Amino acid sequence: MSELHSITVTENILSNEDFSYKKDTLRKHVNNIQEQDDQFYKLIEDVIVGEDQKGKIVDSLQSESRLLQLHDVSIGLTLNYKINRVVTNFNEQVEDMKEQRLTITYENTPST
Repeated sequence: MSELHSITVTENILSNEDFSYKKDTLRKHVNNIQEQDDQFYKLIEDVIVGEDQKGKIVDSLQSESRLLQLHDVSIGLTLNYKINRVVTNFNEQVEDMKEQRLTITYENTPST
């Protein structure tokens, strides 16, 4: 009489790969954006303050540009934090997809 048996195993289909290098690539782009922002705000400051402009409008422009600059810096910091999270999650998702559960069912027939 034959018996059916099953065995279930988890196999890695592909080798592991670390995608942490993507963090540096993404951070480089964030840094480029921040450098452009810094140049823009320096230009605003040079035009407003560098030309000895005075008055309520100038004060208001300076105040608003500083607030915007702080906001942009905050966005940059948030992006750098999220880059870490996103790349880590991406690594985990890729690793999960590389694992495959296999169930092998076979028939054991005794030999006579």
